[in-house]
Amino acid sequence: PKVNSYCCCLECYYPVDGTASGSRCEKCAWPLCDDCLKMDELPVHSRECEVFRNAKCKFYNLSEADAISLQLDCITPLRVLLAMKANPQRWKDEVEPMEHHRNERFGSKAWAADAQNIVAYLLQACKLKEMEISDELIQRVIGILEVNAFEAKTLKGDFARCLYPKLAILTHSCTANT
Repeated sequence: PKVNSYCCCLECYYPVDGTASGSRCEKCAWPLCDDCLKMDELPVHSRECEVFRNAKCKFYNLSEADAISLQLDCITPLRVLLAMKANPQRWKDEVEPMEHHRNERFGSKAWAADAQNIVAYLLQACKLKEMEISDELIQRVIGILEVNAFEAKTLKGDFARCLYPKLAILTHSCTANT
């Protein structure tokens, strides 16, 4: 999901009701749409589902169905970190070298907000410290996403945040040529 997005299915990104009456994953109780609940396997949501279950990390229901869900801001960084653990070589070759503007971001309001809202949440509530993930690494991933992520539309027309390491290289010029 994009930063500051409305509540969406964590498998297909279709908007879902973020209140207590919304549909949830049977294993971790995080948002999933009715169609994805019927699927036998959830290839996108499965890794974070396991983290949420093991950490007993709860999704906090929204007061209004169409409210922004700040809790979902942690999902994309978490997915990048879990992909790093699953495929360390790909991380080393493709993602780790990506620009993240650490020096420009460090000490900024955005850095402080990310430290409180995403880093602390992932380290404490999701227990990523136990996976040997540091606050500095999470901030790096957040920076990589801020600098390199693309907004894309799903097949249903909903928006998602995507990271294409090779495509991101094309966007790194003040004078566009492609």
